[in-house]
Amino acid sequence: MEVTVTPKATQASRHKAMENVRKEVSIPGFRKGKAPEAMITQNYDKHIESEWKDILLNTTLEEALRLSNVYPFNKNSVKSASIKSVSPEKGAVLSYEYESGPTVPKVDASQLSIKNIPLKTVTEKDVEKTLHDLRQQSGEWKDVTDRPVKEGDFVVIDIDDIGESGHNICRETLFEVAEGKMAPWMKRLITGMKLGDMVEGVTEQDEHTKKGHDEDCKECHDGTHTHGDHFVPTKCRIMLHTIRNVHLHPLDDALAKKYGAENAETLKERVKASLEKRALDEQKDAQRQLMEKELLEKFPFEIPASLVQAEVKAAKEAYISSLKKDGQPADKVSKEAKEFEAMVAKKYDRDIHLYFITQMIAKENNLRVDQNEVMDEFMRQVWMSQSGQSTIDLSMDPKDVQGQLHMRLMAAKALDFLTEKAAAH
Repeated sequence: MEVTVTPKATQASRHKAMENVRKEVSIPGFRKGKAPEAMITQNYDKHIESEWKDILLNTTLEEALRLSNVYPFNKNSVKSASIKSVSPEKGAVLSYEYESGPTVPKVDASQLSIKNIPLKTVTEKDVEKTLHDLRQQSGEWKDVTDRPVKEGDFVVIDIDDIGESGHNICRETLFEVAEGKMAPWMKRLITGMKLGDMVEGVTEQDEHTKKGHDEDCKECHDGTHTHGDHFVPTKCRIMLHTIRNVHLHPLDDALAKKYGAENAETLKERVKASLEKRALDEQKDAQRQLMEKELLEKFPFEIPASLVQAEVKAAKEAYISSLKKDGQPADKVSKEAKEFEAMVAKKYDRDIHLYFITQMIAKENNLRVDQNEVMDEFMRQVWMSQSGQSTIDLSMDPKDVQGQLHMRLMAAKALDFLTEKAAAH
């Protein structure tokens, strides 16, 4: 920002500087602050000059911001302030460099259009599958020690990428050795293994994902992702720790009561209702993803670069620390850190754009999130954390957790609001 200051304003700043210096100095024969201006100028010209420039820069910036309404993003956003020229007779030309807050564009819902995402129908097969999982969880588990792995077993294994990237994929993780539960290439390798065995193999692309569509993948259903586009075979090593099998719990009233239902029939009804709610949530999530993409493409704006830089710096430092803790060599740490930095920079740039634009939409349309909604989402995240699926760091300060959840819920409401408006148009 370049600002031209009139001679009158420039002179006023100099006069104020002289008065400030006069109040602070003592000249023999005069009381403090009462010496004539000519004497103050003669004896303290350098001090006046310095004070004058400080006053001129500060007062001009305040006035310029008020007139332009383009404010610094925060108190540390002003990078430089300089005087290009200054004189009491001709006025001054000042230059400021600062990072401003974002100018978020007004969103016109009539310009937004997303395809309709069909609601997935919950079938009897879906209900039976979930009931089978509940029976499995509550069944009688036993370790197998006297035979190799066979179809229908559960195994606890380590998987390591021993290719170029060389990293652990999972550690002591439970898998079911069954079609649809385990990738075919992995199932072939594990079947017949004995306790303590180690095998190596190369990942393969499943036949249905080769076709670019996975029936069980919601991203494929909503059109935001296609399997098979960027598949790269990976050489893996698998270590077998444990073989287990399970005797399923009967589908009876005792099982139902374990999950808070009165009887088996009520449990079945609740499972169906839960799956229907999940299908509705997945439909909404898919619509939100499409609306996010639409917003970012049709209403671009600049954001403070420092926001992205701060987030990327913290994430990169944590990532490098984890790589070093795993004993990775320096050249690999450097290469992976650079790739990670590019990835998270793109993610944070997108997330921060969405934050600003959805919060503005919520404010303009008087959308609200109450405390009960925040607490419900908090409990959902706690429940999800038990299976490692929570999308928020619950170890943070509780106030920070609630703040993040509030922003997420507000963003979701804004996206849902736009989806309804877009559909109406």
